[in-house]
Amino acid sequence: MVSFRGRFNSPTSNSFYLKKLPQNAKGVCIIEVPTKEDEQILETKAADIEFIWLHNPHPENGSKLANEVKKVQLATAQKFGFVACEFSSVKEIRSYLRNDCQWTSKELNAYSYWKIGVAEDKSVKDRQAEKHSIS
Repeated sequence: MVSFRGRFNSPTSNSFYLKKLPQNAKGVCIIEVPTKEDEQILETKAADIEFIWLHNPHPENGSKLANEVKKVQLATAQKFGFVACEFSSVKEIRSYLRNDCQWTSKELNAYSYWKIGVAEDKSVKDRQAEKHSIS
């Protein structure tokens, strides 16, 4: 089973992983966008991918992404997660998957592309340190 988590920072990052999936892949793709109008059709060869769209017009006020990830029935074998979202959500999701669910670093690709209230160039060190905080 393949599980995906991500904020819709760019169609490219989510589409890249979805397009690489084999036809027999199963999983969940949780994507947070400002409004229903921001939802897009994402291509994948995988026949069994559930798309969950979270609508959050004010991501600067926080996200429900981590809570939604925790609701998903995760696979116990052959799993992979892709997380691309705000710093706080990445930190919470990474901690949950690595510590609570015992996922290895090879089973999870997680990186924050932004941090609430901090300019991108000013948050680079924090975001990189978080990425390497759980080996």
